[in-house]
Amino acid sequence: AQLMLGSVRSNDIAARVGGDEFLLFLEYKGEIGPVIKRVFASLHGAYRSFDFSVSMGISLSPEDGRDYDRLFHAADQALHAAKTAGKNRYCYYDDSMQNFLSVLSPMEP
Repeated sequence: AQLMLGSVRSNDIAARVGGDEFLLFLEYKGEIGPVIKRVFASLHGAYRSFDFSVSMGISLSPEDGRDYDRLFHAADQALHAAKTAGKNRYCYYDDSMQNFLSVLSPMEP
């Protein structure tokens, strides 16, 4: 959490959504790629003798949605894709991920 807070601006939203899952909400105009790379690179390190890394799912507005629920769900599906691909990476949401299920994705009866 400390590393994440240190990698975002004071007007960005950073929140814990689960035990080891966090959400960043950034308003950004311009090229987002360098911002994503900077945040991702800053979230690696060690705590005591334990190395840690992150997986990130990314959704963008307006491409992936305009409301919080849609953007959150798309980012969650992209996170699942990143973890499925081997962890320690990030994935941008795309339509091929629509059917991915993760811990946060609702399940149909």
